[in-house]
Amino acid sequence: MRQAAAPVAPRHVAASGGRTVRVMGNRVTYKAVAQETAGTYSLFEGVIEPGSGVPPHYERYEDDTLWILEGTFGLRLGHETLELGPGGYAFVPRGTVHALTNVGDGPGRLLVLVTPGGLREKYIDEMGRSSGVPQALAGPADIERAAAIAAKYGTEFLFPPADGANPRAAQRPSGQARTPLSTATGSRAGQSTGHPSCCDHHRSTEAAPLRKT
Repeated sequence: MRQAAAPVAPRHVAASGGRTVRVMGNRVTYKAVAQETAGTYSLFEGVIEPGSGVPPHYERYEDDTLWILEGTFGLRLGHETLELGPGGYAFVPRGTVHALTNVGDGPGRLLVLVTPGGLREKYIDEMGRSSGVPQALAGPADIERAAAIAAKYGTEFLFPPADGANPRAAQRPSGQARTPLSTATGSRAGQSTGHPSCCDHHRSTEAAPLRKT
């Protein structure tokens, strides 16, 4: 007979609440963890500095939902490149290549809902405490260390080959069961900001024009 799951208690977190770590120069606050949601999801708030973000990558085991709270972000979502402002939303199914960059003039803020929960918490914890990964990735050695940690938790970065090398994460996953989705509110799609786009930090093999949403 199937054992009933332990009941989950109601919970709330203040605007300034939650454990915070710094990962590659950006601030990540844990708003909900798998232990509190019976593994259903993890919820993070990210504060991203101008020009910073996450290079092209995909997750093998999780789906991401992004909700922009402040600022403007350049987002690569599968084959599309677009900008999202406050109120903008994107659903990123597992296996979808995506990248995110703050293209505004000040810090940007967003919520990231990860389903199922648990694995991403371990990844962020290790990245935040690793003495081998600096807050700013300065070269190939730093990138390799960060990519090796990510791969342990099912996240594969798509960094371009260096010096003719064939990196471990050179292949995109084959097949996508669901379609990425985004909606924009208050975005500045198509306008130049003077900051690099989400595909400029570590450009992979595909590029798409900026799309108005």
